Amino acid sequence: METGYAAYEVENIGSTRVIFVETEDTISKIAEISNNQNWIRDAPAVLVMCSDTKLHKKIHTKKDAEIFSIQNCSMISQNILLSASEFNLAGAIINNFDEKKLPVGQREIDDAHEHYKPIQFVPVILPVSYYS
Repeated sequence: METGYAAYEVENIGSTRVIFVETEDTISKIAEISNNQNWIRDAPAVLVMCSDTKLHKKIHTKKDAEIFSIQNCSMISQNILLSASEFNLAGAIINNFDEKKLPVGQREIDDAHEHYKPIQFVPVILPVSYYS
């Protein structure tokens, strides 16, 4: 996680919040709303990368604020995945999901959803080579 937060953020605006999800039920729902990418269900943890676009909107246009929010989350996600590979872990950045079907009622997501918008999911798993 520390390597994630070491990533550069646009205008040094710390707009990203990372939610660490470990519950099987929530991970299963994340897999479902991510176009049924069933491999996500094998992940012991999924990081939900969220952004507070309001921070960027104070100094940027709405369009730029959304772009910068995505960039910040992506840079942090990239650093986390690079660091995970050092521990023989694998993962991916999932941007394509149905935001309207976010697992509401799940404490991990609800706590952040009021002020932060989920931008992407980062499932962290053991690589396939581990099982062979």
